[in-house]
Amino acid sequence: MKVVEEMHDGAGIVAVAGRLDSTTAMEFEDRFVTKAGTYSHVVVDCAELDFVSSAGLRVLLLLKKRLSATGGEVVLCAPTASVREVLDVSGLSDLLPMYDTRGLALEAIGH
Repeated sequence: MKVVEEMHDGAGIVAVAGRLDSTTAMEFEDRFVTKAGTYSHVVVDCAELDFVSSAGLRVLLLLKKRLSATGGEVVLCAPTASVREVLDVSGLSDLLPMYDTRGLALEAIGH
């Protein structure tokens, strides 16, 4: 997993490439979930995310829970077909809004 983090008007943009699975989910959690209060909102850019497992879904939901507690939001952008399918089948696409582009995701959270 490769992750690039940037800020945009108080929102965090986290671009994830590779796999978000049981091997990499803890790294993602340590890096982003523990400091979720740093951001008003987070856009997870999934354009280069090849695979997400149940462990990856868990950390995305944990990030959502932490941000929601402070009035923030997590949205996903540019999910690949395989990632979108996992989110749809798991029912998480209802909890984690998805947008086709980073720009649309930022617009949706007011940034």
